[in-house]
Amino acid sequence: MEYCPPPTCLHMALTCTTLHHQCQKHLDLHQEAYAKYRITSDLSPETVVDLLKDTTKTKIERWHVRELEIWGSRYDWEDWRPWVPKLPGTCDLADGSPTRRGLDLQDIGRYIETSLDLWTYPRFDTEAIQWGLEDGQDGFLKLILIATCPRLHSLRFVKNDIDRHTTLKWMRKVINECRRARNGPHDLHGFESLRHIAVSIETGQCLWNNTCFHRDARDFAALFYIPNLESLYFNDLHYIADGDEYYLHCDVVDQYHFPRGTSSVKHLFIDGASGFSADYYQAIANTSRSSPDAEQLAEYVSDSFPASAEALYFWGRSDEHVDDSASDDIPSDILDSTLAALIESGVLQNLKAVYLADVEKRQARNDADSPLRRSIDAGLKELVLPKSVAAGLKTGVHVCTVMNRDDGGYWKNFPARPDRFDLKTGPCYGERPASWRLNLQSGEWGSGCEGCGECRNCLAMYPAELWKSGRS
Repeated sequence: MEYCPPPTCLHMALTCTTLHHQCQKHLDLHQEAYAKYRITSDLSPETVVDLLKDTTKTKIERWHVRELEIWGSRYDWEDWRPWVPKLPGTCDLADGSPTRRGLDLQDIGRYIETSLDLWTYPRFDTEAIQWGLEDGQDGFLKLILIATCPRLHSLRFVKNDIDRHTTLKWMRKVINECRRARNGPHDLHGFESLRHIAVSIETGQCLWNNTCFHRDARDFAALFYIPNLESLYFNDLHYIADGDEYYLHCDVVDQYHFPRGTSSVKHLFIDGASGFSADYYQAIANTSRSSPDAEQLAEYVSDSFPASAEALYFWGRSDEHVDDSASDDIPSDILDSTLAALIESGVLQNLKAVYLADVEKRQARNDADSPLRRSIDAGLKELVLPKSVAAGLKTGVHVCTVMNRDDGGYWKNFPARPDRFDLKTGPCYGERPASWRLNLQSGEWGSGCEGCGECRNCLAMYPAELWKSGRS
């Protein structure tokens, strides 16, 4: 039986005794691989080479690698000795002879062929890779290992004196080359399972001459392109120079190749950063996917209210805390979708009324104030919050807008400011004029239009034809 994932192998083994005996060897290999390689590292220089062998056994072993820790880069064959961490303290290469002084040429060819199967891009210098491997550089080997472990979820780089993290450099190279391919961006294969990356983890070691290597901000930016990455820790991130010229802060997105609004990263920890402008940090903030969907926003909003809430009153501008450049969505559309999802979710089981008229009025006022948008005389061309209104009709919740003020009498539960009509010993005590209404936001009584659809205030909101169609 050839290689197959453990669940498949287990299901076959449970089918009958014959298949169980045939699968037993593979199940044993899976068990051994889980125990040995679930959390692995490059402490021994041979671990990476062993895991890259082209056998059924190593395929099983790579399947079980979930976490990989990289303690340091090896630059030549003299470095092919085990790392010996003495923590807290130093992490040096062991004394003695290297474990090897070369790689089989067939294996080198296979490593390069694997990379070409994973990443197709024009500027891939196979000769330079071969020379590096023949010289004893191991960064490319670790890149291939990362990309061929299908369930690797955590990758950690240890801070080690002036180590340049050559594997990280290779990751940046393939990410950027795939992204800038001549015929358009290619899918970034090999990193789909990664969820957590930590770069330059402190170990308490004393650095040589009290110095450390500052991490390249371009390495940092490239990691945001990894498709399913959730958390990123990056230590020693510093402003770097390009020859004698400093990078222009005003062009940090293009200079460092930050993605715009597409990154899946949810948790970001930048440790020991210095020398960057506000533009750089804004570029980092803008890498995240622009906004959650309506259901996620509704879930977040619902947690802000007690489950027993009966009425929700919204006021103010819908774009008060929205960066228009980060999203193509109109702020009022985001609010509308969120409220509609909240109303239909039934999370607020006692909800009876939602008041949105003030948001509508602010939206019309905002549009009128903008020279690039509509004139106030023309009014809004369409209803601002139609999804919320539809959700209210569907669920029986009164959604009160400029056109529809009916809240089923719930307004009587709102507190009102006492006025002269409440002074029992005064001349005005008694009933207020029948035309007066309670302003639910301010608590004041007063006169005003209730949405006639004909006065100047109504027509400043919506054109006459929309008032007619909205009530038909």
